[in-house]
Amino acid sequence: SGAGPERFVIDRLVKPVLRTKQGKPQQMYEVKWVGYRRHTEEPRSTLLLDVPHLVSRFEKSHTVKWQGEKQPSWR
Repeated sequence: SGAGPERFVIDRLVKPVLRTKQGKPQQMYEVKWVGYRRHTEEPRSTLLLDVPHLVSRFEKSHTVKWQGEKQPSWR
């Protein structure tokens, strides 16, 4: 009997990045996962659905400003 689908747990958001997908800017975050060394980039829209508290806390504490088609500013 299987234990169900594997759960991936976010350790932390690393940095905001803007990527272009099919000619459109897409807000992304570099994500560090618990138990994995390699980071991935995940859409901000997905993270807002799955872990809105992490996105909100990161954006407040790092003063993230999304700027249209330019890379976001943050500190």
